[in-house]
Amino acid sequence: MRAKWLENYNEVKKIYIEQGNLDLPNKSSLYRWLLYQIKAFKEERLELEQINLLKEIGIEQILEDKNDRKWNEKYNKAKAYYLEHGDLILPKDHELYGWVREQRNILSGGRGTINPTRRKLLEDIGIDFDSFRDRTWKKYYSYAKEYYNTFGKLNVPDLYEIYGIKLGKWITRQRKAYKSRNLSMPHKPKITDEEIALLEEIDMIWDPTWLGKRVSEPEIIVYYYISKFCSDAIKLSIGDKLGIELDIFIPSKQIAIEYDGFAWHKKKKEKDEEKGRICEENGIKLYRIREKGLPQIDNCYRCYFVEGKKAGIKEDELSVILSNIIFDITGSHYVFDVKDERKKIVEAQNNYNSHRWDLIYAELKERFDKNGKLEIRRGEYSNSGINIYNWIINQRTQVREGYLTDDKIEKLIKIGISINPLEDTWNEHIELIKDYIRKYGITTIASNYVTPEGVCLGRWLSKVRESFKKGRLKKERIKEIKELGIPLEPQKEKKMKKKAALIEYYDTYGTLDGIKKGHPLYEGLQTIKKAYKAGKLSEEDIAFYINIGVKWNEFESDWEEFFKIAEKFYSENGHLIVPGDLIANNGRTLRSWVYDQRELEKKGKLSPERKEKLDSIGMCWNVYDEQWNNTYSLVAQYYAENGNINLPSQYFYMGNNIGQWLATQRKNKKKGKLSEERMQLLAKLDKDWCEPRSKRKIKQEICNRSTIIND
Repeated sequence: MRAKWLENYNEVKKIYIEQGNLDLPNKSSLYRWLLYQIKAFKEERLELEQINLLKEIGIEQILEDKNDRKWNEKYNKAKAYYLEHGDLILPKDHELYGWVREQRNILSGGRGTINPTRRKLLEDIGIDFDSFRDRTWKKYYSYAKEYYNTFGKLNVPDLYEIYGIKLGKWITRQRKAYKSRNLSMPHKPKITDEEIALLEEIDMIWDPTWLGKRVSEPEIIVYYYISKFCSDAIKLSIGDKLGIELDIFIPSKQIAIEYDGFAWHKKKKEKDEEKGRICEENGIKLYRIREKGLPQIDNCYRCYFVEGKKAGIKEDELSVILSNIIFDITGSHYVFDVKDERKKIVEAQNNYNSHRWDLIYAELKERFDKNGKLEIRRGEYSNSGINIYNWIINQRTQVREGYLTDDKIEKLIKIGISINPLEDTWNEHIELIKDYIRKYGITTIASNYVTPEGVCLGRWLSKVRESFKKGRLKKERIKEIKELGIPLEPQKEKKMKKKAALIEYYDTYGTLDGIKKGHPLYEGLQTIKKAYKAGKLSEEDIAFYINIGVKWNEFESDWEEFFKIAEKFYSENGHLIVPGDLIANNGRTLRSWVYDQRELEKKGKLSPERKEKLDSIGMCWNVYDEQWNNTYSLVAQYYAENGNINLPSQYFYMGNNIGQWLATQRKNKKKGKLSEERMQLLAKLDKDWCEPRSKRKIKQEICNRSTIIND
């Protein structure tokens, strides 16, 4: 024994005696020496005398405490993981994987020992004797049970994940394992009777023939009845034994059944024949139920034809076919009543096929609970990528067709989804109309009226009237609107009121001649006459108005009357420049009538006969030219009398301001608005007519002086 070893030992022993333990300062030389001795003790590299000496200072206790601390540290981490995840199924790269595996090996009789206290602790955190496969199965089953408790059924989508666990894939594997029990195939996936029983406790759907798929009613009905009589009826996919899809396959009977819809099979005769050949080669009897319009298939055991969905499902026809097939399979007669059971069958299938529905509903409910309402916009998608707007529309369609279950309808209503939005909108607008009538006391609602809440009530009512006009408004809604006193044909009713007013006037006075401009019925009567001229009145209306004395050619008689007045005015005055205050007939002035004739002639709407008659009484078609010529004649007359037209701007001659007229002509010449012809006429009177009056006056004085000198 070395002296140095004894020296270190004595110092450590002295500390042990003083402290009662071997807690040495870290990184000290004695601490490092003691660690080395512990390692050598464990590796059995010490002499017997050294071992005995170390036992005297409690090295065995040190080793035992260290192992306990390490085990306890690992156990506490394992317990924390168990409390968080509910199990100890660890990935291989987890720090606890090796330790947990070691504990399981010891528990199952492997190398090592575990005292009863530790065994009890390990059992408390779920470490048992199960295999990895069994432990994994139990873990996935716990998630499946949680899904069932949440949604009330186990229709898990294939891609469904929870907490990173691919539960949908696991459910699919259980179905394949269950289905393989009836098939002869190598490497069957395992599932025990106990596991089957556990899954059936939570309503496991073993045969997802159409789970998550959109199938027709006939397919649902056929599968429903076949599976009712043949419990082992399953669906075969391309990846199964035969390498082909079969809608229904009964392994115990070696029978297959296919329902061929027209839309899907109209161009697949060759593939259908090939499927029949494969079934025949494998000793399988293939029954086909095909919709009418599809060709006959040769390679099948039986082939039946039924009316397709487009023509309308014939329940009686389908019942007979199913009875025949069941008799072939079982040898028993069974009378089907598809007509009575149809809705129940489809409803059951909808319940069976509602995983997608449940997931979308759960998301919408969460949103409703958070915000107190649901606002879904067109093109909005759920977290799983489903178009929510289209989904809601589809729910309403199913309600109308009677396929949505009552519990689902109730759920949708609870989160504020309107099952029949059109009906709800109608009722809301009817209530607004009632409020309007109570508030204003009238039933006339303008087309642009908007309620204080911002609802375009007038526009909505216009659309209702349009629907009524096209015959699209339901009888009960027509009745409801009429009971409120709202006119559905306001124009027609307005027209009837006008007719009633004209009848009353005619019955009172015996004529309509007294309806002049300013009378309440005048504008309406003029509108009727315009409609007649435009050919917009019906024969019935024309006959009615003639019977109450409406004169369609009133304007013809008026024209002749006005012409006589104009002719008299011309004979008395020699012109047709009529003053504005001369009233001619029916409150209309002669001046306005003359003006109208000029406008008609300008537009080419005056007949040649009338133009000729007006020309005969000196009608001036351009009044401005006539006025110019008349004033020019006065200026020429003044020039003949005085020898000049050097006049101030306010000079009147024979009651006309010819001075102002001359000034206007000068301005028009400067602006280039005076025609060459008129300038020449004025120059004939005075070649300097366009110069300023001051210059013309100077020239006139010079001219006068030269005349005196010459004299």
